[in-house]
Amino acid sequence: MKLDINNSSSRTDGMNRFNIALVTLTLLCLFIHFTAASLHTTDAKADVKVNHLIRATLLGDSYSAGNGAGSYYGNKDAYRSHNNWAHKYVDWINKQGIPATLNNLAHSGYTTNDVMDEQIPNIDTNTNLVMFTIGGNDVDFGGIVRRCFAPSSREPKQCEGLVDRANSKSTR
Repeated sequence: MKLDINNSSSRTDGMNRFNIALVTLTLLCLFIHFTAASLHTTDAKADVKVNHLIRATLLGDSYSAGNGAGSYYGNKDAYRSHNNWAHKYVDWINKQGIPATLNNLAHSGYTTNDVMDEQIPNIDTNTNLVMFTIGGNDVDFGGIVRRCFAPSSREPKQCEGLVDRANSKSTR
């Protein structure tokens, strides 16, 4: 059987399918455009009004305290810095129009047991946000940095032993 490409019925069916596909594609593009436009916002700051004060308390070791960040205050051995991550976060919260304060109990050199024994009992009862980092001193993170990364004191065998010891402590 020979196909007649000049047959008007074949051309009409082809045109109908093309028109249906074109209309479907147009409707799909319009749907995507208007859906995306309704989801798009230009203001990154939420317009939220908070009626209560966020009273944050920071617990932890040198990472929380901000050892090395400068601008220290309080107990000289604690190395509590105005430049630590928690102060930056509370500053950001305040800039969003949400009133917040920070009580920094973090202390450089503290282990998990120190936090449990000395910091947690000192959390103010009005605290409604607790933030912390802990564990680096439990696994001698400072020793790992010295023996594995510091060019002047890098020792591959000691590094391997410290990392193995840290891994065994962290999997308990």
